[in-house]
Amino acid sequence: MPPLVYEQVFRNFSLTLKNNLNRELTHYSFEAWEGFQEDKLILLKDFLIAEKIPFEVAGMPGTSEEELPHRTIVERNERLFSAGLFVIYPGTENEVIVGVFRLMGPSDTDSHYVIAYRNEEIFKWLILNLQVFHRGKLRQDGMIEVYSGSNIPLPDVTWADIILPEETKQDIRNNIEGFIKGEEIYRRLNIPYKRGFLFAGPPGNGKTMLLKVIASTYRELKFVLYKKRGHSGNGDIDRVFALATELAPCVLCFEDLDSLFNGEIMLSHFLNKLDGFETSEGIMILATTNHPEELDPALTSRPSRFDRLWMFRNPDYSCRQKMLRHLFGQQISGVLVEHLAEQTNNFSMVYLKELYVSASLVAIDAGKSITDEDDINKALGLLRKQFGAAKRQFISVEKEVGFGHVCARD
Repeated sequence: MPPLVYEQVFRNFSLTLKNNLNRELTHYSFEAWEGFQEDKLILLKDFLIAEKIPFEVAGMPGTSEEELPHRTIVERNERLFSAGLFVIYPGTENEVIVGVFRLMGPSDTDSHYVIAYRNEEIFKWLILNLQVFHRGKLRQDGMIEVYSGSNIPLPDVTWADIILPEETKQDIRNNIEGFIKGEEIYRRLNIPYKRGFLFAGPPGNGKTMLLKVIASTYRELKFVLYKKRGHSGNGDIDRVFALATELAPCVLCFEDLDSLFNGEIMLSHFLNKLDGFETSEGIMILATTNHPEELDPALTSRPSRFDRLWMFRNPDYSCRQKMLRHLFGQQISGVLVEHLAEQTNNFSMVYLKELYVSASLVAIDAGKSITDEDDINKALGLLRKQFGAAKRQFISVEKEVGFGHVCARD
């Protein structure tokens, strides 16, 4: 948290413990609980109940002040006020107190979490077992863990949903499965058990869909998605790599890698996490970028950082045919599929999907139960006009990237 907020939170928390809970501050160690989201407070309560750990709460969702034997004051200033407390092992030598503080302003309602604990071993045990409980629940509920964001459901997609040149698709799949199934081989050959794969190219051609397929297909492998926050820094990178190491073997995913680095997150720090002294054993790193030409060569030109780079270009004629058949099924003839594939040169996969959606809506507006050639041609005409207006976004500027790959800047 920012330094000023950090000071305010700890000052208010200390006052609450001293004045309202009658705690002797010198008996406690204090630290911020970074990366903790409010929805996990319910998880914390579920964990404590499941483990039969005594606790008291105040000011939390679904609770009342009466649940604590002492009144919890709300310390207010211009922007910060306390929202509640979790008191774990209350009144004992193992007591852990979680304070929740809200920062209120014109445009933000951020919550900050701070902890006071008396016994470091007990505190660490609680954190570790809460994480184990959390991840077990995520998998049980069919969720993907998102660092610095809300967790998302596991998608229901398969390799059949990926339309790429068959050789590229099989190469990607072999490399993914080679890591997942090959730990014993890596160890036997004395090869570091880690891999990094980069998926690059113009938007709308299946990079994110591929990540969904990997998460959905290989559910035995834990999957962590890094979501950049507005104030993300090197500390967030440290913590998400530490999380991945703890969960290994696992997948650690970075979307839009080109937008990751700024004044707060340094390229050199990220590179050190990829292949520095600290181990990343058991981690498969997946990353996507719409602008590979904007990535520093230090990322794309050296194996052991991103070992393989695959380009997801706008689909060629063959892939456009496959995609159109996948979308329209038996609604249209093979001859029409071939004609549409010829007419949609330079369309991305997303544009092809939009052709299907637009044609279906034209048919619905006309009161039809099935899409015909006239509906498709009307939709295609509209999309081609839109495509022409936005054509400058698809002009290719070729540049060498990575290990001799040629990529297109969209």
